Amino acid sequence: MSDFCPQCGHTRQARDRGRVGQCPGCGLRFSHWERTERDQREPRQLAAGHTFLPRALDCLLLTGGEAAQARHPFFWPRLIGYLALFVWGWRIACYGYRGGEIWNSWLVHLPLLIFHEAGHVFFGPMGNFMQFMGGTLMQLIMPLTCFTVFLFRQRDPLAASFCLWWTAISFMDIAPYIYDALNPVLPLLSGMTGAEDPGHDWINILSSLGMLQKAHTIAKITHAFGVLLMILAQLWGGLLLLRQFRLPASGGSDDF
Repeated sequence: MSDFCPQCGHTRQARDRGRVGQCPGCGLRFSHWERTERDQREPRQLAAGHTFLPRALDCLLLTGGEAAQARHPFFWPRLIGYLALFVWGWRIACYGYRGGEIWNSWLVHLPLLIFHEAGHVFFGPMGNFMQFMGGTLMQLIMPLTCFTVFLFRQRDPLAASFCLWWTAISFMDIAPYIYDALNPVLPLLSGMTGAEDPGHDWINILSSLGMLQKAHTIAKITHAFGVLLMILAQLWGGLLLLRQFRLPASGGSDDF
């Protein structure tokens, strides 16, 4: 990065003090300035005929800007987080979809359950079918929303890959619920099974679609899709970390 400040025109001298990447004259942080300039430049580029694909690739791999010049200041904590999610994800995938073992992983299941129940309330006014479907939709919408924000707004593809991992786990969390619809034995929040409680979402959803007998097949496909999505998220995150590892260490310590 240049030592010339685009805001006040100061050029860093050897005697200047202060954080690297920040103007000692006016205090401008160059990373923030670059981010603002990039956000203002992109609409003009798109209007000039630039396609969506280069922008999408830049978001996915962050090939331009400050990330191409310095390693993320929290690289090592992020690497530890990635490795923890990698191991944890495969442990969850091995639970399968025929039982509710994943529901015992409260750190994963409980947040999804909160979003699931909120989905029933949010989609309730749209009719009975959407009320039943709303729980599943909401527990997928929330991690996908976080994914979109981190990727396109915050320009943090590694955090976005973690959110994609979360989305994959949500698909795996749904699969046992679908599988249970044909022969309901799993306990619900009411303490009863789906055979006793008429509020089992996927019994109602599949019955209304005439697909109840295909519950096991749909559950298998849902779980397999979740595993594939998790592998994609892990490969993406691993590639990003490898790219950052090859970069020089960042001068700042509070950029995130």
